Amino acid sequence: MELTHYLTIARRWWLTLLLAAGFAGVIGYLVIDRVPKTFEARADVVVGPVASDFGTIRAARAHVQAFAQLITTPAVLNGTIETLGLSLSAPELQRRVSVSAETATRVVTITVQSGHATTAAAIANELVSQLNGYAGSDQSPPDGEATMVEPASPPTVAIAPQVTLVVGMAALTGLLGAVLLVILVESLNDTVRDSRDLVRTSQAKFLGAVGVRPNSAAPSAESAVPESRMAVSFRILFAKIAHAEGDHPFGSLLVVGSQPQDGTGEIAAGVADALQRAGRRVTLIDANDDEREVSRRLGLEQRRGLAELMGEGPEVLDHVLHETVNGMRVLPAGLARQTPLIDAQRARTVLEHLRRHADTLVINAAPPHRSASSLMWARLAEATVLIAYRDRTRRENVRRAVESLRLVGAHLIGSVLLEKGRSSSRRRPTQPEPVVPGTARL
Repeated sequence: MELTHYLTIARRWWLTLLLAAGFAGVIGYLVIDRVPKTFEARADVVVGPVASDFGTIRAARAHVQAFAQLITTPAVLNGTIETLGLSLSAPELQRRVSVSAETATRVVTITVQSGHATTAAAIANELVSQLNGYAGSDQSPPDGEATMVEPASPPTVAIAPQVTLVVGMAALTGLLGAVLLVILVESLNDTVRDSRDLVRTSQAKFLGAVGVRPNSAAPSAESAVPESRMAVSFRILFAKIAHAEGDHPFGSLLVVGSQPQDGTGEIAAGVADALQRAGRRVTLIDANDDEREVSRRLGLEQRRGLAELMGEGPEVLDHVLHETVNGMRVLPAGLARQTPLIDAQRARTVLEHLRRHADTLVINAAPPHRSASSLMWARLAEATVLIAYRDRTRRENVRRAVESLRLVGAHLIGSVLLEKGRSSSRRRPTQPEPVVPGTARL
């Protein structure tokens, strides 16, 4: 997959990834906080006098390693345990003590680790005292005592566990786990996720996204509010359709979905309303005999319409058209069921008669790969718009719809993405718009 696809996925799942990393980091902190802490204290001593003649200093350098070895002898360790009252054995204390010696500077560094900061410092300083006491015995080297240069002080920060490192690794592990889970979910999810996904799948221009309210009573009721998001979306969609038209406006525009219940009736009604408000004479045709969404939403299920017009001919045209208050005409699906196979010549004749009273015909039909009549309308229409519902429409259905449209030579001008959303209008119509007597209201 290309980089832009990964970036799109990251934008879609960023909150999940962030929460996963944060949760894993918190768990890592809670776990590491229960681990006993280890503190480390250090004391530096100089073997022999700090300042003396060259011979004495040279002799002291020769015995630096001997002093370093004396620190971890049982005599020194046991003396430290007895003085401080430690509940440790000499071998256990020896494992907590490390000694390094630098011959050139005669500095011996004693490092002690303990679960308590004060205990670590006390042990380091006591080891120096025990060393000097041992050096004062008969077994001591002949070059004087060890002089404390920098006594050990209680450390303020534990050396282990490294909380920052552990929390960071835990957060990174949680992030990687979430990334793998997201990749798995994305690979198993075959639905259209966003506009880039729709363009990549349909290979068609993206005309825009429209937020729809499920089960809304009237497709264009919200679009009548000028400042609503839906109204703005339809105006942008109309502008892009007008751009695709160029100097020759489309006489007929087909709006189809990629699978059933994709909300194409609402989009078709919204587009028709936008065209009508732009000054065109528009007729909205419900040619989706399976769902009849336009007819159902407008309350025209029990009205004569396209089925009767196709069956009886143009003579009944005046009896099957219903006009809205703003002058747009609607041709519902009709009372009868249309035949699966539509006569192309009869359909062309119907469109020609409808065009006599309209500048643009907006036709809503079923998904083209599931309906032979939709393929006929796609073949006759001057332009086609494909609809997909975000997180609902399967990519495979989009590909099949596009292949079917191309098979009949349909002019696919672009695709539209539907998204669930609420109205963002600042005001709503408080009174129903007047309806022309005997007509349907859109």
